[in-house]
Parts: sequence; structure tokens; C-alpha cells
Amino acid sequence: MANYVLLNNSDDSIIEEVDSSRFRKTGKPPILKSEKGIRWLELVVVDPETGEDQVKEGPTIAISDTKYTRTFTVRDKTADELKTEKTVQADNIVESLKPLLDILNDGSFVPGSNYTDKQIKAKFEEKL
Repeated sequence: MANYVLLNNSDDSIIEEVDSSRFRKTGKPPILKSEKGIRWLELVVVDPETGEDQVKEGPTIAISDTKYTRTFTVRDKTADELKTEKTVQADNIVESLKPLLDILNDGSFVPGSNYTDKQIKAKFEEKL
């Protein structure tokens, strides 16, 4: 199914995006007179898959007489981006484990004791 965009001729701004089902008879938009100041173009979106260590960027826009092309690009994450991601992940892990670490460090939890789930939960709630 094709997609189309309705553009202002003056500044190429998008007025509307639609799919071909809107045009029931032909599946294609009508040809508009240039005096109207608007035109229909086929919308083409280039959207590649992104891997785990990649970043999607864009889109860049290219407009021809018949097509409006929206292109995304994919690049590998930089070493700094990967390091920042790991730091954030580590911070989240430490934050989620902080109540457990507090309980273990302050002596309120004695290993080998047969605490019930309710007692353990109460100890965690004290630390939150």
C-alpha cells in the first residue's frame, strides 16, 4: 500500500500524510492544479533495522518531482555512548540493590536465619 504526502508548494511543508486507501477508485491521489499551491507526492520511507550497538539517526528529506523520501541512517554507537550506557545500567542496578546492601551492611539481616517472606519484605520497606 502506497503512502502519500500533501505538500505546500511554497515551503514544502507537509499538510497531510495518507495511505492509498483514502483514494478508493484508483489508489492514487488526484492531480492538482498548480494554482492551488499544493501537490501530492508519493511518500517513501527508508528505515533500516537497528542493531543492539547501533543508533538510528535522521531522517533526511529528499524531494523530487514525484517522490518525498524520508531516509533514516544507522551508525554504530561510539565508545563514549557505550560507556555511558553501561554507567547508567550500573547506576540502575546499584539503585535497585541499595535496600538489600543496606540491610546486609547494618546487621539487621542475619544470614542463615529462617526469615519469612513477610519479615524480609518488612526489612526492605524500612530501608526504602
